[in-house]
Amino acid sequence: MLQERYSFDDVRRWLLPREQWKPFAPAADRQAWEALQRADLNRRRAAYLVGRAEELIGRPIPALTASLYMNYRLEGPRKPFENPYFQRRADLGTLVMAECFEHRGRFVGAIADRMWAICEETAWCVPAHIHHRSDPNGFLDPLGRIDRHIVDLFAAQTAMVLAETAYLLADELDAFSPLIRERIRREVVTRVIDPVLDQGDFHWLEAPMNWNTWCSSNVLGAGYYLLDDPDRTAALTWKLMGSTDKFLAGQRPDGGCSEGPNYWGVAPGALVILLELLHSRTGGKIDVYDEPLIRNLGLYLPRVHLDGPWFATFADCPPLVGVRRGAVVRYGERIGERAMVDLALLHMRGWDGDGEVAPPIQAGGTGDAVTSMLRELFWMDPDAKAGGADRPTDTWLPHLQVMVARQSPRSGEGLVVAAKGGHNQEHHNHNDVGQFILLADGVPMIIDVGVGEYTRETFGPNRYRLWYIRGAGHNAPVVGGVEQAAGRAFAARDAAFEASPDAAALSMELAGAYPPEAKLRSLRRTIQLTRGGDPAVQVTDAYETDAGAVQVHLFTPGEAVVEAGGQVRLSNGGRSVILRCEAAEVDVQPWPVDDARLAGAWGRTITRLTVTARPQGPAGRYTLTFRKADCGD
Repeated sequence: MLQERYSFDDVRRWLLPREQWKPFAPAADRQAWEALQRADLNRRRAAYLVGRAEELIGRPIPALTASLYMNYRLEGPRKPFENPYFQRRADLGTLVMAECFEHRGRFVGAIADRMWAICEETAWCVPAHIHHRSDPNGFLDPLGRIDRHIVDLFAAQTAMVLAETAYLLADELDAFSPLIRERIRREVVTRVIDPVLDQGDFHWLEAPMNWNTWCSSNVLGAGYYLLDDPDRTAALTWKLMGSTDKFLAGQRPDGGCSEGPNYWGVAPGALVILLELLHSRTGGKIDVYDEPLIRNLGLYLPRVHLDGPWFATFADCPPLVGVRRGAVVRYGERIGERAMVDLALLHMRGWDGDGEVAPPIQAGGTGDAVTSMLRELFWMDPDAKAGGADRPTDTWLPHLQVMVARQSPRSGEGLVVAAKGGHNQEHHNHNDVGQFILLADGVPMIIDVGVGEYTRETFGPNRYRLWYIRGAGHNAPVVGGVEQAAGRAFAARDAAFEASPDAAALSMELAGAYPPEAKLRSLRRTIQLTRGGDPAVQVTDAYETDAGAVQVHLFTPGEAVVEAGGQVRLSNGGRSVILRCEAAEVDVQPWPVDDARLAGAWGRTITRLTVTARPQGPAGRYTLTFRKADCGD
C-alpha cells in the first residue's frame, strides 16, 4: 500500500529536515505547555504527575541483575525481570511529563539518572524474547550480549522513549550535560536503528501481527528524533514503509484483529502512530487514511466493544482491555468515525459519560509512558465527552468470523452476545472455535475467561495445557472427552450469518476443529439472538458422533443456582439470567482462579457450569436458552 502509492524519490524529497519537524511542543515552548494547563483536567494532570515525580526524587533505581535476567529461562516467570525493567521506564515517563509541566529543573537530575541507567543496560531486549543463541564456547546462554543487538518490542520501545525524552527536554538536558543526549543518540542508533537498517533480518519486518507495527512505529519515531543524515532517514522510512506493507498485506479486509482487542492497541493502534509520523514528517503528503482497509482496522475496536469495560475478549486478551486513548482518538478523527472517539472518551471517564477521569492521565503499561501520555495530552480534547450515540445492533466480520448482536442499540440495556468461528492457529490463538460471550444489561453472564499472566509456558510447548487456553477452558463442546486441537486445519466450516430487525444468528460447522478421536461426522452450532417478542439467546448444537457424551463448559463470574425444573439462575452485578437446557443436564461447581491477572478481574473463584448431553444414538441435539430474569422468575 505505502510503497505502491509513494516512491522512494517521493519520500526523499518530502521529508522535512529534522530541525523543522516539531510533532509536539518541547518543554522549552512554555506558551504551548501553559496553554495546556488552561483546562481543569490538565491542571489536575500536572499536579498528579508533579506529586508522583516528587516521590521519585532520591528513590533508588530498580536493579536489573544477571540473575533476574536468567530467572525467566531457569524458572519461567517473566515478572521478576520485567517489573523493574518497565518500572525504570514508567518512572522516567512520570519525571519527564512532570518537568514538561512544571519546568523548574527539579526533576532533570532524576531524569538524567534514569536515562543513563537505561543506557547502561546490557540488553534492551527482554529475556522472554531472547531465543537460544550460542555463545563463543558453544553454550546456550539466555543472557543478553552487549555485542549483539536484538531489536524486540521493548528494545524498539525503549529507543522511542529515550529519543522522545531527548527531544522534549533537549535544552534542559544539555544544560545538565550535553553528554546525556549524545549518549542517547549513540546507544539508540547502535542498538536499534543501525541493526534494523543494515542487518534487517528481524522476523517482525515481515510479520502480519503486532510485532511489526509495534516495532516499526517505535524504530521510525526514534530515527526521526535522532538521525541527522537525510539519506539514512529516507532509507529507514522506506524500509519501514515496506515492513508496514507486509503487515497490511496480512490483514483481513474486514479489519478483524485475530490477536484480540487488547493487542489492537499495539497493532492498528501502533499503526496510527507510524502513519502520524509519516504524515507529520512529510508535511501531510503521505496519507493513506482513505484506504478501506485502514478504516476497517480502526473500526474493529468499537465493533467488538460490547458494553462498559467489556469487549469480545477472544484470543490472548485479558478480561479488561487497555484502550490506548490518544491513538484511538487520533485514528477516529482521521477516518471520520465518532464511534472511536466516543470509545476512548468513555474509557477515560470510567465508562460513565460524565464520570471523573481517575487517574487523570494514562501511563503506558509496558514502559511506554512518555509515548502514551504525550499523545493523550496533545491528541485529545481534555474537555470532550462522549456523544452517547446508539450502537449498531448487528456486527459481522466475515473474514475473522466474529459476530456481535444486541437486543438494544442502547448501552446497558438488554442482551448482548458475541461469538466466533475462525480457526485454531490464529495469532495468540486459543482453541475456541465456536466460543460465545453473553452480557445482560451490560453485566457479564457467560464469559471468555481471558488470558493469564505471561510466563515461559504461555508461548512454549505446553501452551495448550493452560486451562484458560485449551478447548475445555472455553464453551466449545468437548466430545467424548476430546477437546479441540491446535492448528490451521482445525477450523470452522460453512459459517453463515443472518440478521433481521427481529433476530441475528451465526451458524457454523465445528467438526473440523476436532481431531479424529472425537469421531465427529458433524457438529453444527447455531447461536441466535431473538430481539422481538420473547428476547433470548439460544445456542443449539446438533451433533453426529460415536464418541459418547458431549459436554459444554460455561464460565460465569457470579453465582449459578439450580432451581426447580432444572433451570439455572445466573446472577451477577444485580442482574440475573435464566438458563434452560433442553436435552441436557447441568452440574454447577466453583472454579478456582489461581492466576493473579485473571483474579484481578473475576476474583479468586468463578463458577463453571458443565452441560452434558448423552446421545441415545449416533445423532442428537441440545439447546441452551438464556433469558433475562423477570421479577416473577
